Amino acid sequence: MPSLNWEISASERKKQVRQGIFIAGPLIISFVLAYFLSYGRHSDFQTIITGISGIIVIFGVALLVNEIIPRKNRVYSLNDNGLMIAKGKKTKHYFWNDFEYYYNYSARYGKSSSRSFGRSSLADKRNAIIETGKDIEGGMFYLKKKPKNVFSKLYKKFVVIYSIVNNTGEVSGFLSRHLERRKMNSRSDLGMVFYEFK
Repeated sequence: MPSLNWEISASERKKQVRQGIFIAGPLIISFVLAYFLSYGRHSDFQTIITGISGIIVIFGVALLVNEIIPRKNRVYSLNDNGLMIAKGKKTKHYFWNDFEYYYNYSARYGKSSSRSFGRSSLADKRNAIIETGKDIEGGMFYLKKKPKNVFSKLYKKFVVIYSIVNNTGEVSGFLSRHLERRKMNSRSDLGMVFYEFK
């Protein structure tokens, strides 16, 4: 099987984050507004305005931080022997038998549904935010490293792979041929957890 190779440049990553903020911002504001209108019956107009203003300030700070923080180019290469990841000047090679299984982090929050009108509206907005993220960034995969000794059983170590929008399915398929895919839930990455290449 041929190798699967891709790169995420530093400028591309900044652009993705910027796009995400501009698209997700209005969705999150409408999500908060829908929440206040559905559940916050005791909330007054001032509380709603304060909440939305706070969110706008947070997004403004996020945009500023995105422009200031230096990003590094990421390069990925997967083949039948294993994978290579480079982030900036740091490069590491792994064999498939270094890992136990993997999670598709992007699928962690599946589509939610609800029967009541208010909850249905919130679930729709939440699903829109999740889908927007996938359309801009691609996917994220957590590869669980095997423990090497007794002490390493006390914590979890994940190697993180980011895909691009047009190869998320290919990356998932490639990983599935070599590793068991597990369904991620809210407790999968709790506890003492360390990440490589996050």
